Amino acid sequence: MEIDEALVAHLTGDAAVSALIGTKVRPLRADPDDTAPYIVYQRIVTTEEHSHSGPTGVQRPRFQFSCVGSSYAQARTLAIAVRASLNGFSGLMGGAGGVTVGWVNVDNEVEDYEFDTNLERVILDATISHK
Repeated sequence: MEIDEALVAHLTGDAAVSALIGTKVRPLRADPDDTAPYIVYQRIVTTEEHSHSGPTGVQRPRFQFSCVGSSYAQARTLAIAVRASLNGFSGLMGGAGGVTVGWVNVDNEVEDYEFDTNLERVILDATISHK
């Protein structure tokens, strides 16, 4: 399982997150039939750990999660649930066959408004150390 798949499984398996969005966690863009709230994620950078003998196999991708809501309160509530689910997580992510994660750190949070869709967004950036 790739880290992207593990993240989706983790978020949709989290009771607080899934109570808000069900399974609406999408890469890059929402499905045309998705209604808010939902999460859109993208990988924004991947760094790899190296030692003197070369790559260690540890990667540290940074993902951006747009928590989209039809109101500010809805987007904020979703962002709080996503932060609680991810920040400080370590262990097996994604269940059996998942990815072993050393740690997750939510690095940044930004708020935004989409004028063309009239939707609110709270954007979280998270770095995930995994092997």
